[in-house]
Amino acid sequence: MDHEDKPLHSSAEDCTPAYHRFGDLTRRILEGIDPQNVSFGRGYCAIRLWTEWAQMLNTVPDLGEVFVVTGNPCAILGHTRDYPALEFCRAFRHAYCGDGTFDLEFVPWASASFVTRNGSGGVSHFVEFRDETNAVIHKVCLTDNTARERLVDWVQYHQAIRGVSSGSESPFPPGRWRTIQQRHWFDYNEIETVHPLAVKHLLQSALEESRSVGVVVGNEGIVQSGSFIPKRLNPAQTWVFAGDERVGIHFDQTALCDVIIHHSPAPDGGPSLSSVKCFDGEGCLRLAITPPFDASSAGWNEFLAKATAMT
Repeated sequence: MDHEDKPLHSSAEDCTPAYHRFGDLTRRILEGIDPQNVSFGRGYCAIRLWTEWAQMLNTVPDLGEVFVVTGNPCAILGHTRDYPALEFCRAFRHAYCGDGTFDLEFVPWASASFVTRNGSGGVSHFVEFRDETNAVIHKVCLTDNTARERLVDWVQYHQAIRGVSSGSESPFPPGRWRTIQQRHWFDYNEIETVHPLAVKHLLQSALEESRSVGVVVGNEGIVQSGSFIPKRLNPAQTWVFAGDERVGIHFDQTALCDVIIHHSPAPDGGPSLSSVKCFDGEGCLRLAITPPFDASSAGWNEFLAKATAMT
């Protein structure tokens, strides 16, 4: 999710011919950008944005269709959709959406940029959000159906304000969020340990049976979820991709050191519903495979047990 952040120029004025490499959209955006907010690197142009998260994200749905990405070192989830309308609470430190697919905790969020990358596959545009360690935790990428004119206004309006810090001063130490999802919090009588390759087997079974699955990927600042019927399952060295036309998940099989089936009560008080939870070597939850959010979960536990059995 990252890009090389080594500016070659401090402003657009210093490198006027350079930004023509990044296309007409970036050129139009830069016309209304303070040069102090612009940096150029090898193959990319970055525009620094401000850190008023509620104001920024509240207007992203106006851009129409985007490709929304959330990731951590072990897994990345992407979804082509309109950005959700968020509900903000706790003095704008937390937000969520009504359909349950996004849950955001803004304390770890530290910076944001609009990035144009000129690579071998052409020019791409995206907004990336970083935490206090400078790791990219969330992206909003343009698609062919994104409203370009609205994007120009959005970036220019939300650019960083000169003299105002672009970082967030957090009174809380990093690593304090979602600690209840660490491996040691799960009691032995509510889990079953399975082989790490069971995740790939589960998605392969879902592909063969045309069965919908739910996926959840998160980090300290945001948790994103979605449902899909796998149409493709492609390994690439240690990583595996599974997805359909709008939702896709990448995960590193070798980094998921501890995989369990967690039996938890259903929200409506019905029979328990099982999910697969995957932890890294430090016991942090990185990926979950759950009953689908957009389809019936009938027969889910039986499907899960069969699909994850390594015989």
